Amino acid sequence: MDNHYSVLELDDRETHDISEVKKAFRRLALRYHPDKNPDDPKAEARFDAIRTAHDELMKPHVKEEVDNKIKAAKERDQRFAAQDEVKKQMAKDLEQREKQASTARSNLASINRMRMRNAQLIQELQRKVDREMQQRVARFPPINDINAALDFGMTITEEQREKWRSEFYEEIDRLLAELDASLIS
Repeated sequence: MDNHYSVLELDDRETHDISEVKKAFRRLALRYHPDKNPDDPKAEARFDAIRTAHDELMKPHVKEEVDNKIKAAKERDQRFAAQDEVKKQMAKDLEQREKQASTARSNLASINRMRMRNAQLIQELQRKVDREMQQRVARFPPINDINAALDFGMTITEEQREKWRSEFYEEIDRLLAELDASLIS
């Protein structure tokens, strides 16, 4: 069923008085009557639609039915509009959560890359320290083993022992400083 009010060019309120319907019919009947528009082939069809809408709205049960349908349609539109706002907000929230998750994944990936790089640097440092220790052991007799030093045919004084010990720790400090510098960059 068409909205008879719109055929009579009345506004989209839920209901209109019978007097408003009659006034609208008279106004439109004068404008669109086939006798007033003999050159317009659609004038008769338009006038018939206006007369049908008027006649139907003059029946109380039809008018009530049309009013109820208009009211229900408006309520449905309001409900959908409210749901649309909720859906829009849900979409915004979802988009924000997805963006946060993406950022978290990228942060996690960069943290994992940094951890891998740090582990590689520590392994490199450990290899350097191990090589250095092997070279020192080959160059110097064990610091705390006097018998081994005597086997080399050397006499180790306490002064030499302290010197070797300090050189060793200085080298370890230098290697650790290199590691710290590479971790920062």
